Amino acid sequence: MAKTSVLNQEVNKKNGEVVVTKTVEERLTRDDLLALKDNLRRQKQQLLQQSKKIKSDYDTIDAREQEIEGMLELLPTDDLETI
Repeated sequence: MAKTSVLNQEVNKKNGEVVVTKTVEERLTRDDLLALKDNLRRQKQQLLQQSKKIKSDYDTIDAREQEIEGMLELLPTDDLETI
């Protein structure tokens, strides 16, 4: 597991806010880096699956919209209120 240590820390007040400035050292082993890389791959895969789901949902909604447009074309425009 990665080892993180704060080498120094400075706290200041600026424009009504507290600003904390830290210098951090992080030590990573090969296993740490491989685990981080694996986690990133999983996140990318999840994003791909989500984007496919969004595309499918969009296509379903688009098809329904086209279906409704076709129905509207069957009715005379006098019978429709302005949308």
